[in-house]
Amino acid sequence: MNKQFLICGLLILSVNLSTLLISGCSQSASPAAAQKNTNEQLKEEPEQFTKKFNPEKAAKLNVELGLAYLDSNQPSRGKLKLQRALELAPYLPDVQAAFGRYYESIGEFEEAEKSYLKAIRMNKTWAVSHNLYGAFLCRQGKYEQANRSFEKALEDKTYPESASVLENAGLCELAAGNKLKARTYFEKAVRQDIHRANSLLELAYMNYEQNNSVVAWQLYNRYLLAANQTPRSLYVGVQLARILKYKDKEASYMLLLKSEFHDSPEYQQLAHFS
Repeated sequence: MNKQFLICGLLILSVNLSTLLISGCSQSASPAAAQKNTNEQLKEEPEQFTKKFNPEKAAKLNVELGLAYLDSNQPSRGKLKLQRALELAPYLPDVQAAFGRYYESIGEFEEAEKSYLKAIRMNKTWAVSHNLYGAFLCRQGKYEQANRSFEKALEDKTYPESASVLENAGLCELAAGNKLKARTYFEKAVRQDIHRANSLLELAYMNYEQNNSVVAWQLYNRYLLAANQTPRSLYVGVQLARILKYKDKEASYMLLLKSEFHDSPEYQQLAHFS
């Protein structure tokens, strides 16, 4: 399986550092939406922002808007917001982690790593920083280092998003070719959060590979309840529908893959063998 299919699932910063999106696979919030959200929060708490200015709160709002710009491929505007956040609260690990996302988005990987590490130094027990840094390392192909970072994130038993760490660890092990370890992580992730889309999808494909087609189809349909179709999910859906002889589903998924993701490696691979 092409590693490009797998790296697509690794998580990165979204407009809220405690909530993570799938890199290159999910629709991101627009800057306009983030600005609307920011304005609404300001209206909801007028005293906090007029009578008693809270620089930390303001910095986090600037981080939110800055990351929305990054996700909309507007790095220059995003950087301005992150710089403002840094002026307001230079001690916040959220800000440094966001700069890691910015530098990574423009290909400055050394600077990105420095920023992620700064965030970790500011709060060594903050699971979010370790999770984000682990995902970054995995995207760089540094799988063993990434695994150590995920393990650090999992040490925080109070972190409410530990399922995202488990899923990231699973995707990284899968990219490294360690399917058994990856499966263990995915199963743990789904036990903690039944809506972990990438975990459900990869477990579905693993069961398909082991000829457990009925179980694979059940997992795949649970995935469809949790997320939108992507080239990867349509690829899995076509394979499953084909082996289960669901002709209508196979044709439907193949048509969608062709019309929406014609240039994807997944479509090219299926078209080549059709």
